[in-house]
Amino acid sequence: SYCSSRCHHHIAAAATAAAAANDDDLTTGHLPPEQRVHVFFYLWYGNPETDGRYTHWNHKILPHWTPRVNEQYDIGKAYTPPSSIHSPFYPKRGCYSSRDPLTVEAQLREIQQHGIGVVVLSWWGRPTHPG
Repeated sequence: SYCSSRCHHHIAAAATAAAAANDDDLTTGHLPPEQRVHVFFYLWYGNPETDGRYTHWNHKILPHWTPRVNEQYDIGKAYTPPSSIHSPFYPKRGCYSSRDPLTVEAQLREIQQHGIGVVVLSWWGRPTHPG
């Protein structure tokens, strides 16, 4: 898909730029500001307009390993987007799709505009290439 190639290329370029820090900076712990800020970039969100259904926005509340924590939540509750989503914050774009190239490009522009130098990508690979 479009995002599998082009978007991952942009993310890889951002990560490569962050890794190119001066060796002295790395050994002394003095990183430039743009390399001190990291952002986690998850590619698993989906919406009916792009993906035919909501994905991850409607994630059920999973049990915690500590019973006391479980008492604070309605374990097993499924969220019902777009009014109720599995996120502590509601995105300005609404329930977007991570497969929408315009959304991903806008997010990457925002990352760049805000001087974020490190992008951490959660990606399990393509199903046709396991491992």
